[in-house]
Amino acid sequence: QGMIAGGAAEPAGPDDDDGDGDAACEWPGAEDSGTHITVTLSENVTGGAAPKANKAAAAAVRPAVRAVLLCGAHGSGKTTLFNCLLQQQQQQEGVHAAAAGAAAGATRAAAPAAPAAPAVQSATGLSSCIEWRPLTEVARHTMVTLGITRDDLAVNDDAYLQLQHAIAAAQCSAELEHWVGGGGSSSGGKVACLLSDRCIIDPLAYTAWRFGMHSPQFQELLGRADVAAALQRYKAEGVCVVLVPPFDRAAPTPDDGVRMVGSAEGAWQLHQCFQGVLQAVGVPYQTLTAVGVQERVQEAVRVLGLLA
Repeated sequence: QGMIAGGAAEPAGPDDDDGDGDAACEWPGAEDSGTHITVTLSENVTGGAAPKANKAAAAAVRPAVRAVLLCGAHGSGKTTLFNCLLQQQQQQEGVHAAAAGAAAGATRAAAPAAPAAPAVQSATGLSSCIEWRPLTEVARHTMVTLGITRDDLAVNDDAYLQLQHAIAAAQCSAELEHWVGGGGSSSGGKVACLLSDRCIIDPLAYTAWRFGMHSPQFQELLGRADVAAALQRYKAEGVCVVLVPPFDRAAPTPDDGVRMVGSAEGAWQLHQCFQGVLQAVGVPYQTLTAVGVQERVQEAVRVLGLLA
């Protein structure tokens, strides 16, 4: 998806008349850093009106977030953040199990049942009440299934659009299989929370970047019933869309042999397309601002309200 491989000219943005990729996506507010923050634990877990003590008690048993969906240009670090959040939970499960075992050994004698232990915090403070339901990236598998290469995407608009529709269909289907509804309770008193490496915003942004937001191609993708249903889900309480910006304004997109590569400038133009699409479809979102991997994890945990 996205930028042209092998140093070829980047595809035109919606306002790029000469096809040199300079204009990219120039929608009102595209320079916005992403202040459209979605639901957070501290403000919404008890409806925003309960005393702080009640909020703290609710935080220990029922985090507000039910789904965290990452989006952003390729090479921006979405999968790295995704894996770090999963690894953090695995590490905390070990700490929590060890603490529970020690407590059980100390109270093995017949004694009244003790109240549940408070959530264990790691260095970044992720609540141990959270149990991720991970959804990995679908784009690469979809490319292989269709037999589309990044060279095809560089020169073939039909293949490019076919891929975006196929990714949208696969993403919507996978989200429905993983979606956490209602109470979202899981085993052991934890709260299940979808964590997705991508979301439906990605194919929409890539289509807008290539053809323009007002193009028939973008409108066709936006008009799909499964896409419309996904966007409606994203606006529900407890659903958090996180826009992950490129790491470095000076560094080109890393080349892994699969995804399309291009200039750092092109990556930031694509990032602006993501902002424009998010604002146009009215989906609340939060843009990360940290530049380091661990700093991004800490920021994500904090702004999503996943603190213990």
